[in-house]
Amino acid sequence: MTEFDALTLEILWSRLITIVDEMAAIVVRTSFSTVVGAANDFG
Repeated sequence: MTEFDALTLEILWSRLITIVDEMAAIVVRTSFSTVVGAANDFG
């Protein structure tokens, strides 16, 4: 298995967090439910 150094892990983690944040914003923008839009309740 490939080992990553601390800098590489931090860069990958930051990218993953950014992707999740963008996906959440897209869900809120495209939702037809006021619950999702107002409360950010995706569940």
